[in-house]
Amino acid sequence: MFLGSTLTDQDGHDPTGPGFLGKVLLFGPNMQKYKGLASHLVMQKGAVLVKNLDDLTDATARLLDNPALAVEMGQNTLRALKNYDGPIQNTVRMILEHLEKDEIYTL
Repeated sequence: MFLGSTLTDQDGHDPTGPGFLGKVLLFGPNMQKYKGLASHLVMQKGAVLVKNLDDLTDATARLLDNPALAVEMGQNTLRALKNYDGPIQNTVRMILEHLEKDEIYTL
């Protein structure tokens, strides 16, 4: 799945929604709001960073020519998202560390 506007000068899109569909992600360099997560996804081989339309075309062709690679990368995307220790998780952990055990509510 290509995350639109990431090849433009906009801030990009949140990759978690499409990532949890278990598909390989392709995005451009403009992921300012999600820089840490984008880098994590690329390092975990669940996403491809493309720099321009030619890169996007090449990456898309490579994945279409190799469906097994696309499936593997989609699985990597899911694993990377489940294991991502990002800012929200850090904040929740810090809050929970300062609550008494009987103050923690579960749904």
